[in-house]
Amino acid sequence: MLESQSAEVEVIEAENGSELKKLFQDRKRTNILNSVESAALLYFVKRLPGYITPNILTGIAIGGSFVMLISFILATFISSNYLLLGIVGLFINWFGDSLDGRVAYYRQIPRKWYGFSLDIIMDWVS
Repeated sequence: MLESQSAEVEVIEAENGSELKKLFQDRKRTNILNSVESAALLYFVKRLPGYITPNILTGIAIGGSFVMLISFILATFISSNYLLLGIVGLFINWFGDSLDGRVAYYRQIPRKWYGFSLDIIMDWVS
C-alpha cells in the first residue's frame, strides 16, 4: 500500500514538479508525510475559491485551535471520548495554517505587515 501511495505521489510530483518546487522553495520539509502533504497542499491551493484569502485561512486555523481547546475541556469534565473532536480541530488548524502563506505566495499577493503579523500572532495564540 505504501508503494502505491509513493507511486501516486511521484506521478503528482512529476506533473506538478515545478509548481511544487516553486511553492515550497522557502522551506525544507522533513516530516515523514512530506511528499503527501506537499501534494495535498498544492491540490488545495489550486482549488480554493478566490474569495478565501490568506487572512480568512488564518481565521480558520485559529477556529481549529478553539475546537481543540473545547475538546480538551469537554474531555476533562465530561468524557474522554471528546478527545476525538480534537483530531477534527487539529485537521482544521493544519488546513488553515498550512495554506495561508502558500495561498498568498501562489496568488502572488504582496506581503503586508498586518497579514504577516496576524499570522504570527495567531500561531502564537494557538
